[in-house]
Amino acid sequence: MFTLTTPLTQLEHADLIRRLRELEEAYQFKHNLIQESAYASLLKNDRRALHRACAEALERSYPNELDEHAALLAKHFAEAGDDAKTFEYARRAGDAAFRVHALEEALMHYDTASLLAARLQISVADILHLHQQRGRVLEVMGRYEEAVDAYRALEQLGNTRNEPQLELGALLSLATLFTFPNPAQNLDESLRANQAALQLAREIHDEPSEARALWNMQEHAYFSGRAGDAIRYSKQALEIAERLELRELCAYILNDASRALVTAETVPSALNALAQAREIFRGTNNLPMLVDNLSTTAETAHIGGKIEMSLDFAHQAQELSRTIGNIWNLAYSSAIELTVRAQQGETRQGFELCTQTTRLARQSGFFVAAYISDVVRASMYGELGVPLRGIELLKQVAHKDSFFFMEGWRLGTIAFLYLSHHMLPEARTAIQELEAIVRWDDLSTLGPLFIALCRAELALQEERFADALKETRALLERLRPLEIQDFVPEILLRQGRAHFGLGEWDAAERIWEQAASVARMTQTRFALWEILAASSDLASTRGNLQRAQALKQEAREMIDWLTEHAPEEFRESFLSQEKVREIRD
Repeated sequence: MFTLTTPLTQLEHADLIRRLRELEEAYQFKHNLIQESAYASLLKNDRRALHRACAEALERSYPNELDEHAALLAKHFAEAGDDAKTFEYARRAGDAAFRVHALEEALMHYDTASLLAARLQISVADILHLHQQRGRVLEVMGRYEEAVDAYRALEQLGNTRNEPQLELGALLSLATLFTFPNPAQNLDESLRANQAALQLAREIHDEPSEARALWNMQEHAYFSGRAGDAIRYSKQALEIAERLELRELCAYILNDASRALVTAETVPSALNALAQAREIFRGTNNLPMLVDNLSTTAETAHIGGKIEMSLDFAHQAQELSRTIGNIWNLAYSSAIELTVRAQQGETRQGFELCTQTTRLARQSGFFVAAYISDVVRASMYGELGVPLRGIELLKQVAHKDSFFFMEGWRLGTIAFLYLSHHMLPEARTAIQELEAIVRWDDLSTLGPLFIALCRAELALQEERFADALKETRALLERLRPLEIQDFVPEILLRQGRAHFGLGEWDAAERIWEQAASVARMTQTRFALWEILAASSDLASTRGNLQRAQALKQEAREMIDWLTEHAPEEFRESFLSQEKVREIRD
């Protein structure tokens, strides 16, 4: 029986090939030119036969690992002239590459499969999968216009061939693309595409697509500022996905529903949904969605006051993002760490993260991260005594580069910066602008929170203490059932000031003790020093000079810490603020 042992030994002795010690029965040509010459000497039919033999040997040897060898199988079958097999393995190679975020490689394989699909009798399911996956790769690469064109072409193909499944798939992909924050986001187009998709899915009794359409409606509702509607759609989508045992779709729904759960149910329910989704993404090795889940968990933990957990997940997301080359989620996780560092008073590191986040956002097309960077940078300017610089920055953020979901944060920050500089007429105007665009019943935009906080601060500066108390109480009544801790120290600080202004000293002391506890837990240091300073003033007013001095010393130490962790260029402006000087003198 013929074996390869003798000819291989002869070639090795002739110094044309060498055995690879690290691999069993593997050889390599000693020079590329030798390989090219040997390959060129083969007759065309012989080459094809050898490529087919290699491909079939791989199929026999690795029947349970075909995806791992799909790229090589596609190459061998292509050289063997087998278009059908080449299509199958090129598609599988694209899927395998996409799962590990090898985007250029995935796109190359999908392009190969697309060329072959035009001349083969391919099933509707395979055509749909190929075009949707290729479009999704383009999205993740930040090539949104090309992705839209790809989905439009699929929609047209469905119309031409009278294949409703193709049209439905295209509509779903377009709806998803137009819904999520990216340069192509268009909520009107998203709603149009998704309503058409939902109707078509129900007409042809395609329940998996119906579930996906409901998932899209969930996200459209959320990004339109309707968290309650988002939860309603998510429950409908989950009912179908769970009944049909579509585990990965369940993970997508749970992952994205978490954002709405924060403001419609509780932070713990959102973290629980994220944990369920994360288990599925790990199990399916869906690394792009796993890293998105890690970033979203970091964001949610921060909102719930779980600072160490937030940083841990943000760092996990950053590490995995770098490993798989996912710049979009690297920008996202950096933006979350930035918000945490700013809250901690780590402003020197915060400004460095601003620069990093903005750069990554521009690279990836995830402009929301750049938006977050600008807003947080402006807030840090305010804390460090240069609020006008923050106002100027946020006024330069073009409205076309923002969107409804973020406008509440931007306008609210502008209003608060005006108040910190005691520019009351300008603050009132900013608050009115904010009130005009915000749905008061939906906290997901942060707008209602900023409205109440700014109204309370304005009332305090105008010595309308009862109004300030009313605003802070109403806001805390909304946040406490949700277990949201973000901004709670700042709200309690102002509630205590309202009680103090009304002469309700016991209530002020109790509130400020609670505020200091929450500020320490959430590491909200800028608010903490002001809480300590206010508590010191109260103790002094009540004649408890020893307690007043101890609280004042603690506030001084906090100011010293914040100064040490601020960029040198802002230390003087921070320390020259009247409220800071009063504590240090």
